[in-house]
Parts: sequence; C-alpha cells; structure tokens
Amino acid sequence: MKNLLEKHFSKKTLRLLTIGAGVGVIVFYFIIKSIMDSFMSSWDFDSIGAMAYVSLFFYIAFIVVTVLILYYSYRIYFKNNDKSDVSVVVTFGIFCAFAVILLLNFQTIMFFLKLASITSIYDLYDLGYSVDSVDFAYDLLRLGSVAVIGIAGYSIYMLNKEKGTVQAGPQQTTTTAAADANNTATTTAGAEATNGSTAQTTGSPEPTNTSSTSTTGGTPEVEKKPNETVQKIKGFISTKKGKMILGGVAAALVVVLVAVNLISNQKTEVDLTKGVEIEFSGTDGEGYAYVADNKWAYDGNSKDVEDFLDGVYFSIDNDDDLSNGDEITVTAKYYDEDAKKYKVAPTNTEKTFKVKGLDVEYSSYDDLTKKEKTTVEDSWAEYFEDGTFEDDVRDDLYYDFKSDPEMTLSDMAVVARYYGDSEYAGDDVIVYVVKVTAKGTERYGDAEKTITKYYKIELSEITPSTLKYVDSSTFYLSYSGGLDADTDEKAKKEVIKAYEQDGWDEYEMTEIK
Repeated sequence: MKNLLEKHFSKKTLRLLTIGAGVGVIVFYFIIKSIMDSFMSSWDFDSIGAMAYVSLFFYIAFIVVTVLILYYSYRIYFKNNDKSDVSVVVTFGIFCAFAVILLLNFQTIMFFLKLASITSIYDLYDLGYSVDSVDFAYDLLRLGSVAVIGIAGYSIYMLNKEKGTVQAGPQQTTTTAAADANNTATTTAGAEATNGSTAQTTGSPEPTNTSSTSTTGGTPEVEKKPNETVQKIKGFISTKKGKMILGGVAAALVVVLVAVNLISNQKTEVDLTKGVEIEFSGTDGEGYAYVADNKWAYDGNSKDVEDFLDGVYFSIDNDDDLSNGDEITVTAKYYDEDAKKYKVAPTNTEKTFKVKGLDVEYSSYDDLTKKEKTTVEDSWAEYFEDGTFEDDVRDDLYYDFKSDPEMTLSDMAVVARYYGDSEYAGDDVIVYVVKVTAKGTERYGDAEKTITKYYKIELSEITPSTLKYVDSSTFYLSYSGGLDADTDEKAKKEVIKAYEQDGWDEYEMTEIK
C-alpha cells in the first residue's frame, strides 16, 4: 500500500483526489434527491432502504478519499516543505474539518440504516422523533460539502493552468533555438566577408555587421512579477510562528465543531424514581401497592424536560396479593423517541420497595392484642352507657310509641358477643346482641304497651389499623338491626344465620366468651 501511495505521490494526484471528492459530493446529492422524490411520490419503502445503503457506500468512500487527501497534502506542504502553492495547505485545512464532520455524522448514517427497516408509515412517524438528534450534524455535512466543492473547483482551475504551462515550455525553447541558429549563421557569414575584404583591401574600414544587433527570439519576454500578498502569506505560513498559528486555528476549529456538537446534543439527566412514593393497603397476604406520588428529581425550568416527564408512567411488577416483607419493583416507563426528541437522559428507572404496614388478618377475637381488646371494650362501654345506644333504640322505635318522654327503656343487657371471620381480608366484624325492654303509649292510640326487642350492633372492618381509631362512634346500629326473636337463644341463632348464610359475605361466627 505504501509503495502504491509513493508511486502516485504528486501534487497532480492531490488535485485529482480533491476533484473526485467534489464530484462525489454532487453525485451523492442528486442520487439522494432522486430517491427521496421517488419515495414522496409513491411511498415505496424499498427506496428508503436503497437510500440507506447508498449513504453508507458514499460515507465509506468519503472517509477513504479524505484520508488520502490529508496524507498527500501533509506530505507536500509540511514534510516536503513545498510552500510554493498555498492551495495545498487550504486543502489540508478544509479536509481536516471535513474529517471531523464525517465523524460527527456517524449517527446520521445509523439513522439512515434504521430507515432501511421501515415497513410502514407508522414506523416512519415513530422514527421521526430521532430526526432532531442528527439534524445539526447533517447541517454541518452540507456546509462541509460546499467547501469541498469549492476547493475541487479551484483544483480544476489549477490543473488546467499547470497543463497550459507545460505545453508552452517546449514551443518557446524551439523558437529560441532557431533564433540562436540564425544569429550564429549571420555572424559567421559576416566574419568571412570581413576576412575576404581585408585580404583584398588593406586598411579599408571594417563593414558594420547589422545582424549582430538583430533581436533573438522575436518579441522580448516580459517577466511576470509574483503577487505580493500571496508571497507574504506563503512567507508567513513557512515561518515557525505561522505554522503554530495555522495549527492553532485548525485545532480551534476542531474544538469548536466538537463543542458545538456536544452542546447541541447535550442531554439533561433526570432521576425518574428518586421521588416515587409507594403506599400499601389491604391486609397481610392480600395487600396491594400503588404509586401515591412522584416528586421528580428535576428542579429546572426546561419545557422540553417537562414535556418529556408528562409522558412518563409507572408500572409495578407485583401489585396485589402482597404480604409484609415482600419486595416489589417499580419501573418508570417512557418512550425512547421522546427521550431523544427532548434530549433527556433518564436515570434510575427502577426502584425496589419492601412491603410493610399491611394489616394482619385476624381469624378470631383471641388474635387481638390485649391493648386492642381493651380499646374495643372501653369504647363499647362508652357507647352503651353514655346514652348513644339508647338514642339509637329510640330512633328505631319511633313508629311504635309516642314521643320519647312517654317511652321508657329498661332491662338493657348484652346477651352475646360474636367475632365474625370474613372470607375477605379486612372485613371481619365484632357483633353485640343486646336485649331491650320498652314501655310506653302506642303511637297511633292511647293503649299502653310493653315490648322486648333484640338488636345487633356491629363494629366492622377489624384490622390493626382500624382498631387504632375505634371509639363510641364506630359502633353501628342500623335501622334493620332489630332481630325477629323473643328469646335470647332465638336472637343468637338469627345473628349467626344473618352472617353465615344471608349476607353478601360469608362469615364464620365464633361467640366471644
């Protein structure tokens, strides 16, 4: 390979490579334009695939040609120290920048290759979100292409100029040689004539040789002066200071291009699960989890980031039938296209939580702690003795007796207590069966009457968390709480039947001793 490069090493080869790069840019533009016009007119997705592979071919070709041009221009101007043509160093500078632009456009080629897998307009729509990420690099490629075409045009001009100089050289040499021959012949003839004349006439004036004053080669050649500005630039670049400044400018250009690309593609990191709050509800073994709140770990004011966060949602890998001690994983989900479009780099998209705080499922009254039992019994005593129960009974007997002052309640007593273990967690109940004797004037007459009635009073949803808030107001006597019984035993049986057979839930009723 090295021998091949050395064999063709010349300024002419450099110019031909530069011209080839410019022609390649133009051909690439028209091919891509033709393919896109075809796609827009027919929506033929095969043409999209063709564009992707054409782009890959030209991308590789441009890289190879750019490397060769940089090699040749560096050898000519810097290593061989040929400072006669400033266009060589200009070519070197342009293709240094073009090399950086090609590297930045690697993502553009990847984008085109993704286009090759497009099968429907919907896929194209989804891929459209990634356009912004390659747009800047592609704009740079267009700008670099214009510079390549410009230096290619200048190379064509220089090739033609150098070709004309080479052709004019031999013709001028021939003319000069002919003129020299004529002058020599004339001089020789003149000398012979003089010698003859001298031999015949001694002392005669020597004839003047007019041929010796004739112009050799026709019209005198006017020397062309070099352009002073160009010479100054060449001279400055050839100095150590000039080289340092030129190198600094090239390095600064590369840094600026890379920095602009980094800044334009800079992504904002957002922790998606740092502020996630999970709550657990239900009872141990039948608990469930849900996202109660999420405080984004982002306090900026970027509308793009806010728009991205609007599309984030959460999923829980196991959100029901949970027991205390279980672990669940919360995953923040988002659309990749949105992350690219809004230039967001999501972090910590998963977070693990340990299940805790679920209520314990009781199966009998004995499962309650001593403190919980005390709370229940004290609250019941308050409800039963402070007049709340009596008020509930009077409301229930409203249609049986005249106004309250004429009705008296006596013999109020708890007949039985039951613990109801529900088939559903958290629905357990404690039921009190109470006997009451009421006496007064019947509401729609003047006769006195006395009735004995049984009631069931319920404390529902027995769990550790609900028992913390039990008081006299949590006991419930409904208007259907009256039992159709006239003895204690019948009242007990009716309560058991109501919970174990007649209700929506099935309970296992156990009497509390």
